[in-house]
Amino acid sequence: MKHFPLVVLLIVTIGWGFGSSLHAQKEKPEDFGIKSKKALKAFQNGNAQTKFRDYFAAINLYKEAVEIEPTFGEAWLQMGASYFALRQYAQSYAALEQARDHLHTPNSVVYYYLGESALFQDKFNEALENYDQFLERKQPVPKRYRDTALKNREKAKMGVEALRNAITFKPVNLGRNINTQFSEYLPYLTADGQTIFYTARRPGSTGGFNREYRDYTEDFFFSTMKDGEWGPSQNLGAPVNTEMNEGAASFSPDGQYVFFTACSRKDGYGNCDIYVSKLDGDKWLEPRNLGPIINTPDWESQPCISNDGRTLYFSSNRPGGLGGYDIWYSTLEKGRWTEPQNLGAPINTEGTEVAPFLHADGMTLYFSSDKHPGYGKLDLFISKNTGEGWTTPANLGYPLNSSAVEGNIYITSDGTRGFINSSRDDPNGKSDIYMFELDERIRPNFTTYVRGVVTDVKTGDPLYARVTFINIETRDTIRSVRTNKSSGKFLLTLPMDQDYAAYVDRPGYLFASRFFSLKNINSEETPYYDVDITLDPLQVGIEVVMSAIFYETDKYDLLDRSKTELENLVQFMKQNSAVRIEIGGHTDDVGSDAYNLKLSQNRAGEVRKYLISRGISSARIDAKGYGETQPVTSETSEEGRARNRRTVCRIVGT
Repeated sequence: MKHFPLVVLLIVTIGWGFGSSLHAQKEKPEDFGIKSKKALKAFQNGNAQTKFRDYFAAINLYKEAVEIEPTFGEAWLQMGASYFALRQYAQSYAALEQARDHLHTPNSVVYYYLGESALFQDKFNEALENYDQFLERKQPVPKRYRDTALKNREKAKMGVEALRNAITFKPVNLGRNINTQFSEYLPYLTADGQTIFYTARRPGSTGGFNREYRDYTEDFFFSTMKDGEWGPSQNLGAPVNTEMNEGAASFSPDGQYVFFTACSRKDGYGNCDIYVSKLDGDKWLEPRNLGPIINTPDWESQPCISNDGRTLYFSSNRPGGLGGYDIWYSTLEKGRWTEPQNLGAPINTEGTEVAPFLHADGMTLYFSSDKHPGYGKLDLFISKNTGEGWTTPANLGYPLNSSAVEGNIYITSDGTRGFINSSRDDPNGKSDIYMFELDERIRPNFTTYVRGVVTDVKTGDPLYARVTFINIETRDTIRSVRTNKSSGKFLLTLPMDQDYAAYVDRPGYLFASRFFSLKNINSEETPYYDVDITLDPLQVGIEVVMSAIFYETDKYDLLDRSKTELENLVQFMKQNSAVRIEIGGHTDDVGSDAYNLKLSQNRAGEVRKYLISRGISSARIDAKGYGETQPVTSETSEEGRARNRRTVCRIVGT
């Protein structure tokens, strides 16, 4: 929440009915209802220290004054104001209570700051009582105080109600390998939760200590999980990190792409722009400005890339919005970002909406706002896309939201855990990163992830390949990623309740095929899939089981959902024009040998017909039925028989 760093100086110099004269040399003990000149001198010296904003020294002097004169109301008041300026609200509230009790004519400002100090401790009932006392008094006060009291009274009132319906929130500090005495914030994780990226201002940053800002420059750091613990953090390094500020990053689920904010760069279009960089093996490529479609002379920041990589959300104060800062989005079409659109109501308001985070389910949006009903300067909210629009944003609830600033959130792909940064435990306002179990009332939809590695079947070397998951029913490409050039690893998230055909392909190799069903999945039993895939270099004799080709039971008619797999085979044949294949049909052992042989031949023939209809030369395709003569397992269970029922593509010529 925004506070008032000059509050003590204002109280001292304005006087505002506190009995504190502007001319300290004319003050006498009796002016304050005390007897001790020594106490008065300590009080005056304390006031002098506040003019230099040395509040710690001032507090010690005020303490000296009240030790001599315990009923010295003005000294208690200035002590409370000094604690308030230091954001030590519990101490501020205690001192201000003493001021209220010992001042001969308590000014309404005492109740104002009692209300503020209570609110910033989430003591909503006490805050409400003191705001009411302040507003009921008829003493003239600057308008900004009354306006703030009216606004914060509503926050306190909402907080009182929130206390009755508090959510479960038990944040756990991520520990010293992540957090330091300096500021760490804006966490973002890979889909498997094994790597965390975050922004920090601390020693070790590329730009070092910036004297102009009196702080370290912003850099990205990361840490990987090992044996259930976060390992030592590392600077992400050049060229992403520079001597300037970099922050507010959004990483793709596999950590291979980063969209981030950088300010004051030579190739920028405004003060702060959005950039993208790709991990090429184990090195980041030179970041690229997303260009004048996304970036303008105004402020663009806090990007969030959707898990399919097709939609970019960000915050901006560009013209055309509903308020000062709104959430905007752009979609990727034919390799280019479209003109950004304002997300509109009910998400955006005439206030400030920032820090968008779209969960891996593609439907649940989290963001921060100072206009939707909340308890602090910025609260976190949730809204879901129904297909016909966004639902009215709901406050994530107390104590996740508090009177402090809740500026951003990251939710794991399974929707069970959240990560935030907060300064609530640091009196100096330095931020740490916390993890917590997410209350079921504010969870997104469960989403799983698939991770694996692609290697050469003969050498075991990692391969740079494309991995694509297609919805079998709609034939839409849901996810398409490239493996890491150095490790061959891939990682992606998938929406639930769908059947997928997975393809892995690389020039010079036979493609691999997998069938995935994520329908009726128990999230606790199957939180994710590990898949290791080997590819065969193109040569005569290698084969692949086409796991997503389906037929009517005991028939050879191809089901429509087979077209996804078939189209992949069509593309393979077109890209490898010298290849000849055999489509082999196989059945289980149910039925006679003759029946199964004929059925398998007809099924292989149907696949051949489809390929010919799609422009593949008939001379390049053989079809042969093997019936039940080549089982892959002797199991007679339904699962075993299902494995034996298969369609195989084998290379017979190159």
